[in-house]
This record gives sequence, structure tokens and C-alpha cells, in this order.
Amino acid sequence: MLRNLGREFRGNERPDEPYSRLVRNGAVILVEKTCGPPAGA
Repeated sequence: MLRNLGREFRGNERPDEPYSRLVRNGAVILVEKTCGPPAGA
């Protein structure tokens, strides 16, 4: 998901700062909260 997001930003010549902020403050936190290790692992 994050790789695709990066391709979209860079492929559309978007500035790096909003992308970095989105990834650090949004996407990464969301992934950490929703995609933890399987139960019992």
C-alpha cells in the first residue's frame, strides 16, 4: 500500500513534504493499529 502511494505521489510530480507527512502521521500509524501480528504469534 505504501509503495503504491509513493508511486502515485512521485508519478504525478507531487511535492515530497506532504507525502512524507502523510506517511509518517497517517498511513504508518493506521497500519500499526490495524495490522498487528497474528494472535498467538
